Order: sequence, then C-alpha cells, then structure tokens
Amino acid sequence: MREALVVRVLLVASRGWRRGTKMGIICVSHAAAVASGEEVKVEAQISEIDRKRLVFDIRVRHGEVLVSEGTHQRFIVG
Repeated sequence: MREALVVRVLLVASRGWRRGTKMGIICVSHAAAVASGEEVKVEAQISEIDRKRLVFDIRVRHGEVLVSEGTHQRFIVG
C-alpha cells in the first residue's frame, strides 16, 4: 500500500516532464508501522536528471517518525 502511494505521488510529480511513456524502479525501506487510516506525509525530491532518467529521493513520515525512505527512478520511453 505504501509503495503504491509513493508511486502515485511520483507519477503526478513527473506528469508534465515530457511526453512519452514512463516506467520506473522503486526501492524503499519499511522502518515503522502505521495503522490503517492514519495520515502520512510523503516527500519526493528530484535528486538526479540523466537524459531520460529521473531519480527521486523519497521519505514517508508519520508525525516525526520516519516510516519509509528510498529512491525511485522514472524512465521516459519514446
């Protein structure tokens, strides 16, 4: 569920980047549990742009607790 949320945020973040199909690789940790229905804050920042590859640094927090962190690579195909 958390991974799906992060991917959705990143899809929105990269929507206007360029035309073309996008695919990606996600690698995130699972550091803490969050009860169903609780709110989390997802932070995504572009850390690298290499031609058609975008790299995002991701953090998910529940209050002050770091719930998840990692990277997500988006590739623009076409």
